[in-house]
Amino acid sequence: MVNLLWLELVSAVFVSMYFPIALVQTAGIVRGLLFPPVPTFLPPKPGRRIITVICTNGQNPDVVQQILARVQSYGFPIEQFVIKEESDTFTYAARAIVVPKAYRAPKGSRNKMRALHYGTLWLAEKGYGRETYIIFMDDDSVVTRDYVRYVYGMPYDAGQGMIHLRAVGHHLLSTLSDCIRVTDCEVFCRQFNRGHVPRIAHGEGLVVRADVAAEVGWDYGTYGAEDLLMALYVYTLGYRFGFIPAFVEISPPTSRQDFFKQRRRWLFSFFRARAVIREVSPLTFYFGIYRYILGWTGFIGIYLLVIDYVLRLPIDPLVFSMSAFNLAAYFVAYQYGAASLRSWKYSLEMLALQFVVAFYEGGTVILSVFRPPSKTSFEVIRKV
Repeated sequence: MVNLLWLELVSAVFVSMYFPIALVQTAGIVRGLLFPPVPTFLPPKPGRRIITVICTNGQNPDVVQQILARVQSYGFPIEQFVIKEESDTFTYAARAIVVPKAYRAPKGSRNKMRALHYGTLWLAEKGYGRETYIIFMDDDSVVTRDYVRYVYGMPYDAGQGMIHLRAVGHHLLSTLSDCIRVTDCEVFCRQFNRGHVPRIAHGEGLVVRADVAAEVGWDYGTYGAEDLLMALYVYTLGYRFGFIPAFVEISPPTSRQDFFKQRRRWLFSFFRARAVIREVSPLTFYFGIYRYILGWTGFIGIYLLVIDYVLRLPIDPLVFSMSAFNLAAYFVAYQYGAASLRSWKYSLEMLALQFVVAFYEGGTVILSVFRPPSKTSFEVIRKV
């Protein structure tokens, strides 16, 4: 009996703590279905210039070329830049910002952060200032035409839109796992950015006015989390951060190994940067901890259903009702993300494999604790 009481108590704690996530996700999904984000294009600001910046390690030149060509096809007078290392000898269809091998960031930032910091200061020295808006993209992401068009009239100093997948099918579980990123961005990025308080940020499609980017910089002396820190510093310094009602398209990992590397990097980027994040925005830090600890617990409802209907053990009606709602919201969140792929094939695969996908994604968090990444190297993955 004691063991059963403990089981009921622990279940009640997890159910009640996940319930706010379920409520917010469901409300965000309903809003997305009833009021899909449609960009309202403001007249272009007089004199506004837009440039795109891709920071690459040189391992995906063909993908970078495809991204550059697509943005060029939009027909806007956009300057495109690629930040690369001296060791990258590939000639891109864009202006190259070459980071000297001997360059050291003042706070000791390494890898991508070091390159971004150098590139942003280089642009400032070349005269790109208040009139210029920088669209930052990873070397596997590309903003849509509506995204660019919106930035021409954007009334904020910085902002970000939502993600969609642009390349799928290379690795089924990794693709399906990235569908929940689509849902989370639809719900959380949209909600927070519309309120002008960024709590979540991703490197894909982050837009910052050039002078603001130079003022904030990318040199935080951390292992990672540079996209979140840039957004937070922009906000805390008094600049306006807004929501871009358009999409940036990303590519999911192409293998199990790459998926693990990517998720492990995100996890340790957040926790190794915890002191800086907490200093800049304690609420953002604790919100991130909350999501990391409880974001995977929506499926606990299935166990309560087993306990209640199979084992015939008593469960508090309120806890059971909340758990049933959590479980339903959990399924809806995954299905909503899968629906963004616009194929019944992926929706049906998600329905059949949802718990496999959940454990596949959640398992990387547990495994990475035992196999942490190096503090000095930046793990990269194959891009398509």
